[in-house]
Amino acid sequence: MTDKPRIAYPIKAERTAEGYLTLEFVVDTLGRIPPGSVKEVFEPGVKRMTEAERAYYDSFLASVRRGVPTGKYKPATIAGCPINQQVRQMFDFKLAQ
Repeated sequence: MTDKPRIAYPIKAERTAEGYLTLEFVVDTLGRIPPGSVKEVFEPGVKRMTEAERAYYDSFLASVRRGVPTGKYKPATIAGCPINQQVRQMFDFKLAQ
């Protein structure tokens, strides 16, 4: 990553909730993220969310999906040639202390 993506803390959760989510996406040969490549990843063993937790999760997810493509990334290379690369990244939302 050469420039961090602009990911806003969801207004719905900004004073009341913390959370994290994991996404997989492709960084293409130009360092961009094709929007159709962004997918949620649910880690094995994570407990099922309650209805209230799901509402916050959905707001975090929408914020990250909007923000991830705003970052700038350095494409992976093989023998000096840029290639598409699948990336898995966790996004953590913490309340200010």
